[in-house]
Amino acid sequence: MNEIIITAIGLGVTASLIFVGMQIRRNSDASVSDSNVMRELRSLYTQIAQDEGLADLFRSGMHDIDAISVADKFRFTLIAHNFFRLFEEAYYLNVAGKLAAKDWHGLTEQFLFLKDLPGFQTFWRDRKFLFSDKFCVYYEEEIIPAHAHTKFEYR
Repeated sequence: MNEIIITAIGLGVTASLIFVGMQIRRNSDASVSDSNVMRELRSLYTQIAQDEGLADLFRSGMHDIDAISVADKFRFTLIAHNFFRLFEEAYYLNVAGKLAAKDWHGLTEQFLFLKDLPGFQTFWRDRKFLFSDKFCVYYEEEIIPAHAHTKFEYR
């Protein structure tokens, strides 16, 4: 009888340790994913902010993409593509419950004011086929019709 009780207790402790380990791993995976997206976004903004020419290109491309050179349109497209890729990645992390609510809110608000600028609208119109169908539906049904709480007016 004592052997059965000891075995049952051992199985219970083992099951508890496995459960705790899975929870720690899941929380750890979420914070790693969360921090990677935010780190990449900060890195992209830092690159733009530290390079005056890149900052001017980004600003010009956002407001009047038709006024910049073909080479600059290509560079702007690469920058916009990075923004959309990061947002798509964050979208899927959020759907999976692996992105902090504060980070998802901040990213969403950022896209709400960027999505109305001509450069972002042109990029999306011409390049949305590069993104997953689920993300495209989300972007077009949730982000595009929503109103921004601020404006991006750096002309």
